[in-house]
Parts: sequence; C-alpha cells; structure tokens
Amino acid sequence: MEKRNLYCFPAFPGIRNGYEWAVLSDFKHIKFTSQDVLIFLSEREETNQEDLNLPKGARCYRFKRKSNTLIRLLSCLINCQHPSFFTSSYIRALPREVLDENYDEVFLGDLTFSPLQKRLNAKKIIYRFHNSWLRLFSQIKPNSISNYISVGLLAFTEKRIVKNNNHILTITEKDEAYLKRLNDNISFFGINTDLFPKKRLKYLEDFKESKAVIWLGSVVDHHLKSVLELIKVYKSLKEQYPNLELLMFGKGTKKFNDPRSGIYGFGFYGPVDSFPVTKNYIYVNPDRHGVGIKIKSIDMIKSQLNLLTTPTGILGCEKLVEESNNTYIVEMDNWKDFLLDYFREPSRKESPKNQS
Repeated sequence: MEKRNLYCFPAFPGIRNGYEWAVLSDFKHIKFTSQDVLIFLSEREETNQEDLNLPKGARCYRFKRKSNTLIRLLSCLINCQHPSFFTSSYIRALPREVLDENYDEVFLGDLTFSPLQKRLNAKKIIYRFHNSWLRLFSQIKPNSISNYISVGLLAFTEKRIVKNNNHILTITEKDEAYLKRLNDNISFFGINTDLFPKKRLKYLEDFKESKAVIWLGSVVDHHLKSVLELIKVYKSLKEQYPNLELLMFGKGTKKFNDPRSGIYGFGFYGPVDSFPVTKNYIYVNPDRHGVGIKIKSIDMIKSQLNLLTTPTGILGCEKLVEESNNTYIVEMDNWKDFLLDYFREPSRKESPKNQS
C-alpha cells in the first residue's frame, strides 16, 4: 500500500520572499504521491493550485494568514503562542478525515504549525526550522517590548519542540550545531541556491546618475535597529558626498522618506525579476543579529550586485561569497570608512553588464 504523508508549508513555492524560496527548494526534494495531503498557509490570493503539478488524487488545502491585529493579539494572549501560528480556527476548518487519518510521515514546514501536531496521528513528525529563534533570542536585547515578546514566544515554542525529540531539519549548519546541544535528532537540510536566477539590473530613471546606498528589505522587528544604524552611517557620509542618496525599498520604508536629507522610502518593490540600481550604487545588509539563512543576500550575490554586508548578513551563503567579486564583508563599525573609499573610486564600481 502506498504511503500517505501530510505536508504543511508556510507559503506557496515561489520567488517573492524568503519563505517562498525555501518552500520552492523543499518542493524540489519531495516526491509527492496521490495519497498525500498538503496544507499551505499563505498571504497570496492569485496562486493556482494546478500550477503545483501534484499527482492526481493528492489533496491540497490553503489558508490565508490572519491580518486582523486585534484577532492576532487575542490569539497570542489566550493561547500563549505567537499570533502567526496555525491556530484552532484553522484546524477546525480542516475536513475531519484529514485530522483522523493515520500518516506515515508528517512534515511541518515551520514551527508555526506546532498546534496541529497534537491533533495528528503519525509514525514520524519532521519539523523544518527556517530560523533558530532560540539563537536569535539569545542575541537580542529587550529594547522593544513587542519584539522581545514576539521572539520570546517563538523561542519558547522552539525549545519545547526540540526537547520533545522531534526530528528537525535546520536551514544552516550553525543552527544545527546550536540546537544539537538540546537534541541529537537534528540534521542540516539547506536550500538549493541553484534555484535563484540571475536577475536584471534596472536603472531607476529619476536617480539614474546618482551615487546611492540601497536598502531592500522590510523594516520590522530586529531589522529596525540595524536600519537606524545604517541611516546614522549614511548621514555621516553626507559631508564628503552631499549628493549621496539613501534609497529604501520594502515594508515599513515609507516612514523614513525624507528627500531633503537625501533619504527616499519607496515602500514595497514589486518586480520580482529585477533589482533597482543607479549608475554608482551599493546594496547594503546591516544586520547585527540573525539566524537561519540570509536569502536576500543569496538573491543579490547570484545577480552579481555590488553588496556591502556585515558578517551576520551572509549567514548560510558563505560558499557563494567565496565565488563573488562584488560582495564586501565589513563590520558595521567600519562601514563609514569603507563607503568613503568605495564612492571615491566609481570607475571600478560600475554595474555588471546585465543592466537594463
């Protein structure tokens, strides 16, 4: 009799964000059968399940992440768990036969699916950790109460999962080594970086001739402090380079928009097949804290972008960096000196030839 497995994923496979890249990589490794059941927790509306190319007979269920702040907060308080978790309202929406089935293997593609585990019958439970929240919790300071509580709840859940001796796949070897202190049943299972295509470099018409430092990423949680340090470094460069601009793309960047200071917050950058550039630019990743794999950095390195990053900003992609001539790894305290030199010699910092 063919085995029956259940797979739960925190996104549809795709290239729009880190979770989608990681799920896409996992999809390439898994051989689905007609007996399998798949569950997706996704924010995307337009994805067609037929595009997944699953075997005929495989069942697929999709749930949209709750976006109501009040509902998420109440869930957090009542259940003592992170508000992004696959909570009881999701579980009740699943058909009874999905919950009562006897599975050979259950693959929980993120710890946010942990509430589902106690409702399932399975010979083997496998967790996929995209980050080690325990590692991150040990790094951050309680500067932001909301961030500290958020990461703390995730770390608390992770520790419980690890100590219950579930089989766990980590996305980097550093996370594996850290968690093996608590559980030997942990193994490294990275993502396939060959899936990342080389993207076009697209000139920003209004800033085409600019010298520009470019940030691409959300400004939330522990990223906020790093971005504030980046802005401080940028302002210290303005005396030598009064025409230098800081271009920011991603969730939460619009609030930093200050054209008089040369800071432009554009919000979300939509095109997934290109990176915005200027004639003389450098992308930056100022992460001070971090775990898991820096998918944003992989994407940039594969596209041969000029990239300045802290050592934390290249976690999980160290081997790619060895092959790159455009990636500069510098401690944040030395960024000012590096950037002063970088923009002093524009001729050797021109964009690679795949610009448009």
